[in-house]
Amino acid sequence: MVDDLALKEWFCREVLPLERALSAFIRRNWRVAAEVVDLRQDIYERVLLGARHGLPPRAGQFVYTVARNHLINRAKRARIVSFDVGPIWTRSLETTYWIPSVTPGSRGVTAHSTRPGKIAAAVSGSRPTSQNPGPVDARDGG
Repeated sequence: MVDDLALKEWFCREVLPLERALSAFIRRNWRVAAEVVDLRQDIYERVLLGARHGLPPRAGQFVYTVARNHLINRAKRARIVSFDVGPIWTRSLETTYWIPSVTPGSRGVTAHSTRPGKIAAAVSGSRPTSQNPGPVDARDGG
């Protein structure tokens, strides 16, 4: 275990001089430019946690390895998409559409079935008419 003073001195001497190059590395390898500073801070946190167990002999290689792994993990988490697909039975012969939607607070896309009348009603803010009852699905109440 490395004491706090030695860790701070190592970080200031070995890691902070890499800040400009590390920021450029993140910008080259990440799509959202607004997240560069936050990603860099996350990387610094992981570097400090890793170095607390023992100072690495090559700080530059260690920092860029941590940065690469962190960007890979963030990209993997960003690609996770969950789908909730229900039955496609309908009460009439009209077409059922599968429409992906994102609900506030969710981490992915939820696909659900709907019909043209429900789309128009959602856009206009009114309720669907009885001529267009929607899909037969217990979750929809239909």
